[in-house]
Amino acid sequence: MPSSKKNKPQDRKPATTRHGSSWKKPLTDLDLPSGETCQVRRPGVQGLIKANVLHSLDSLTAIVQTETIPKASGKPVSNIEAVANDPEKFNAMMETVDKIVCHVVVQPHVENNLVPVLDENNQPVLDANGKPELRELSDEEKDVAIAQWENTHPDVAMVYVDWIDSIDKMFIMNFAVGGSANLAEFRKATEVSLGGVPAGEAAEDEAE
Repeated sequence: MPSSKKNKPQDRKPATTRHGSSWKKPLTDLDLPSGETCQVRRPGVQGLIKANVLHSLDSLTAIVQTETIPKASGKPVSNIEAVANDPEKFNAMMETVDKIVCHVVVQPHVENNLVPVLDENNQPVLDANGKPELRELSDEEKDVAIAQWENTHPDVAMVYVDWIDSIDKMFIMNFAVGGSANLAEFRKATEVSLGGVPAGEAAEDEAE
């Protein structure tokens, strides 16, 4: 009489209680060029677009390294030198970088130093292009906001994005959209983009 016992499939993996654990996007402790550290999430370009931090892939192409993100047209990004030489484009670029940093950095909590200008009805004032006009928070306003934050979040520090070194911000942005966390690789790529000026020197020049 044949045995009723069925052979167990050999290709079936043992049961686990951690279904889907590999799909999670863990937080990363990131060592920055300045020597500081922060904890970030890595949403990628699509995640930033969904969060309304970026409007499209093309809005990022002027500020990433060639090996990180190609243009939507398929052509690679050359460098940021042309953008850096145009004050209007450079300011727009850094506003985008600041938005990305505020969105992806978890610890410390990062707030934007630019807020909308409000009219007498507490509504945003729009510029000629239909975009909200922005103003920079005063030191006093920042102090009040930080004190309020510390009262409700004693375990997480709060900083403003304009306090963060520009090279650190570029590094955070580059990592968040899928770039390398290797400091040596980033410094080399950044020096090429800035015309051979070492990343640290570029940051010092900006601070002066």
